[in-house]
Amino acid sequence: GQVLVTAGSQQGLDMLGRLLIDPGAPVAVEEPTYLGALQAWQTCQPHYLSLPIDDDGLDVDALATLLASGVRPRFLYVVSCFQNPTGVTLAPARRQRLIELAAQHDLAIVEDDPYGELCYEGERSTPLAALDIAMHGELRHVVYLGTLSKLLAPGMRVGWIAAPAAIFDRLVMLKQGMDLHTGSAAQT
Repeated sequence: GQVLVTAGSQQGLDMLGRLLIDPGAPVAVEEPTYLGALQAWQTCQPHYLSLPIDDDGLDVDALATLLASGVRPRFLYVVSCFQNPTGVTLAPARRQRLIELAAQHDLAIVEDDPYGELCYEGERSTPLAALDIAMHGELRHVVYLGTLSKLLAPGMRVGWIAAPAAIFDRLVMLKQGMDLHTGSAAQT
């Protein structure tokens, strides 16, 4: 009941920008981050708050410092697995700390996970969305974006958003205004 099919996860990024970003609104992003997300939000004119990453992914301590200073981003955007463009994956301890910070500061996290299923060695990393559900019994702080474009075929343009109930209905209304629904042929 909280999953919306989109025309690729890029459409989900565009929808989230339209819904959550006003001109000048602070948005926290990894540095560097996925250029397509920045392009999707360009017309919304956010003020980007860049956070460093290293071999274990997002520097969660830098985020904690930012939040402790009183800054309240509309959301944090993170590519949690095989980050684009660096390829790093957010370490398990940092994932847990990130979910704890989100709960503590009521921070929305946009988790873009187009590559998580492409794990060739070891086990797939637990999505932040799954950790959010484990902590709260439901999605509360994480908006999860997924796509079939990397798994099956780039031209299919089928993705999805799993979102907290607080914004899900607004995303549905926005999607209906954009294109009514994702093409049925692509979904089959």
